[in-house]
Amino acid sequence: MRNESFKIDFIASVIQNLNSTLESTLPAYATDYHSKVQPILQQQSNLPLKLNQLQAVTMLPPSINTKIQALNKIQHELLSKEAEFHKHVHSMEMEFQKTLGALYEKRKQIVSGSYEPIRKDLLNPEEYETSPSEGQPKGIPDFWLTVFKKAPLLQCMIWEADEPALKHLVDIRAVMFDQPKQGFVLHFQFEPNDFFSNEVLTKQYLMECVPNDEELAKFNGFEIYDTVGCIIDWKEGSKLIVEDESGGKRKLSSFFNFFQPKKMLEDCDPFIRKQFLETDFEIGYFIKERLVPRAVMFYNGDISEDDEVETSDEELSVQEETNPQ
Repeated sequence: MRNESFKIDFIASVIQNLNSTLESTLPAYATDYHSKVQPILQQQSNLPLKLNQLQAVTMLPPSINTKIQALNKIQHELLSKEAEFHKHVHSMEMEFQKTLGALYEKRKQIVSGSYEPIRKDLLNPEEYETSPSEGQPKGIPDFWLTVFKKAPLLQCMIWEADEPALKHLVDIRAVMFDQPKQGFVLHFQFEPNDFFSNEVLTKQYLMECVPNDEELAKFNGFEIYDTVGCIIDWKEGSKLIVEDESGGKRKLSSFFNFFQPKKMLEDCDPFIRKQFLETDFEIGYFIKERLVPRAVMFYNGDISEDDEVETSDEELSVQEETNPQ
């Protein structure tokens, strides 16, 4: 504490010396410098605040202020162009997505067992060996459950009670849209099971790409502003999301809370709500960008946690390089 007090007193004395020097050197347009800075110097309880205020009241010539305002207008126009760029990329992704449908459908058929691969379907046909289908498992049992448990961002969301239900998950798709809003929706398709009657569970992410005048420096393309889950039609006695024994509002931990974000946010502090939405979007984006297109790589263990961290760093680096500054 003594050292910190000494530092504060020392920096305050430096500021006071600067004040004396600047008073005699500043031009006429800054004659009110002393009256604006002096009250700041008297408030020694918060040095960072004083330094920020000192910077804020530093006067500039009117001609410089005019030029800065012109640059600010240019900056607004640049960010508007950048927003148009991100929207254009979104539209291109939607078109590209249409070319993937047949491949995703074939993957679903193999996983669910409705299609049995033949020699021409294999990556390495020379390694193909015929085997009788009789007595063999149908499709690939627990494919998506295994994928989830090997994906670093999702494995912590899977609870033991969730696993019997997730064994029936046969497909996940990410569908982008731009009307009436822009965003994407995740489709989780299940085979008939003893837990719920829904064939498909959905999670929708609504996004916007509009620079915020109050936080222009934070603009980085699309941002989530809302999520929309779905109603799960649980079968009697099989509900995995229930109130605790005390009858309170706290829900049991379950992966299926993912589909009811609004209920998870009931009576939440605004800060907690913001953090939750950011985390929820990160998970949704991960499923869309990494899990869906690379599912078998997670299943095989080809993608490790280190790979995911490295990929995130690379994506951030590319994003910083491609975003106009």
